[in-house]
Amino acid sequence: FFGADPQDIFLRPNVTEVLNEFILGVALPRDAEIAITDLEYGAIANLVRFRCRRDGLSERIVRLPGWSKEILSLTADSLVETILSQLGPSTRMLVCSDIMTANGLVIPIEKLARETRRRGIFLVVDGAHGPGSLELDFRKLDQVDFYGGNLHKWMLGPEGNGVLYVRR
Repeated sequence: FFGADPQDIFLRPNVTEVLNEFILGVALPRDAEIAITDLEYGAIANLVRFRCRRDGLSERIVRLPGWSKEILSLTADSLVETILSQLGPSTRMLVCSDIMTANGLVIPIEKLARETRRRGIFLVVDGAHGPGSLELDFRKLDQVDFYGGNLHKWMLGPEGNGVLYVRR
């Protein structure tokens, strides 16, 4: 269903647990920076803040358009450029949802992943709303480092079902 090798997919209770595993566990250099968009779910923003404080890392907030006319004129390319233009030379991880809960903005993850991979930045996707509402084909998303999603929302599965994809 997700276009992934079954060995790259893991089941977990929910997306928050999945993101905890990766964000807290992946090795980063001591001078690294973690970037997160300003529209991320509060628990995930707190998790990034905790990781930065725990390990002495820097945190960078990437500003995205909220509820405005500006959001209507965005293209996939301009949205990716908006994100990339706010990353710094020390950014080593970007945490970004594929669909923003706050305003429904859909991030072009495939395009973003190509650019973050080229820059040596881990792309961590919070897919709380992705499975079932977006076509997720990890053969096309092969540059995404880490994807966590919920299966109980738009796939209508029972609560307590999350999915984790990790790029080999």
